[in-house]
Amino acid sequence: MRRVLIVSIAVSLGLGSVAFLFNLSVRLPNSVAIGALGAAPRVAPPVDNENHLYVLDGWGGVHPVGASPQLATTTTWPNKDIAYSLALFPDASGGYVLDGWGGLHPVGLAPAVDSHVSWPNWIGAREVVMAPWSSTIAPD
Repeated sequence: MRRVLIVSIAVSLGLGSVAFLFNLSVRLPNSVAIGALGAAPRVAPPVDNENHLYVLDGWGGVHPVGASPQLATTTTWPNKDIAYSLALFPDASGGYVLDGWGGLHPVGLAPAVDSHVSWPNWIGAREVVMAPWSSTIAPD
C-alpha cells in the first residue's frame, strides 16, 4: 500500500492579490511523492476611496471630503430636498446623482443617460449603485 502525506501551505508575497499554494509531499515507506504549484486567480485590487470621498446634499450638491478632487455637477435643486443617492465609477472620475423622481444626473466625466423613469412630485426612487466594472466609456 502506498501512502502520501500532503501539506498545503498558502503564501502571500505582497504582489497585489496573488497567492500561491504549495503542496508539500512527504514520502512514507512504499509511497510516491505528489506535488504541485499553482497560482490563485487574480482579484481586482480594492478601490482607493481614501482620496475619493464625497458628500451629497439634499439639493444635489456634491462636496469633496479631504483631498478628493472637485466633481462638476449638472443639476441642483435649491431649497428642494430631492437628491437621494450618489454613485461613482470605481475610479471616481464621475458618476450619477439620483433624484427622488427617478432622474439620473451626470457628475464629473460621466456621460448623460436617460433613466427612462420619471415620477414628478412623487418620491419613488431611493438609491442608485454602479457596477464594479462601470466606467465613463461604458457606464452600464
